[in-house]
Amino acid sequence: MKILIIVIQLIMLKSIDRTLYLFKNYLFMKKIVLILMALLAISVMAKAQYAKSSVVDGPIKYKYGNYYDANGQIIKGQESVIAYLGSDNYFNIYEKAHKKYKTGAIVSTVGIGLFTAGCIIKKPLEGDAGAFGTYGTVIRIWSYPTMLIGGLLYFKNNGRLKQLAKEYNYNYKQKSSLSFGATDNGVGFAYIF
Repeated sequence: MKILIIVIQLIMLKSIDRTLYLFKNYLFMKKIVLILMALLAISVMAKAQYAKSSVVDGPIKYKYGNYYDANGQIIKGQESVIAYLGSDNYFNIYEKAHKKYKTGAIVSTVGIGLFTAGCIIKKPLEGDAGAFGTYGTVIRIWSYPTMLIGGLLYFKNNGRLKQLAKEYNYNYKQKSSLSFGATDNGVGFAYIF
């Protein structure tokens, strides 16, 4: 029995000694892990300096009310459009033209819907109808100016938005510069011609 108690005490002493050893190593490993995390954070911040911007440098294309960058991605959001067109063009021309473009599309669609409804409705007017004859004729008459106003808004502002893209592409082609800094291949001189 005494031997069993001595063996258990030895095992407990060994386990306590082992636990202290592991605890000391745990503190050491904790320091190493913290150092590795700090190095990882520093490397991520250093990598972020060389990250490509969200604006793709290149000509833009205009199609169906949207601008597309050189990779064919739609340029969305106020910040992205301002980065390409500049704040003066954005607030003075783009914002107004884009709202009127959308309004023109909606108004002309409503005009087409009125015209279609006017063709379908055949209910005669009550009282002295005169030359009109049916409610459908009256609705069709209202659809013509609606389609005309919507079409004018749509096509006029579509042209303005196309012109902004042409101006940007013209200015982009004329731009040449020599700069020193971070490039895709490292640090050095970059000549854009």
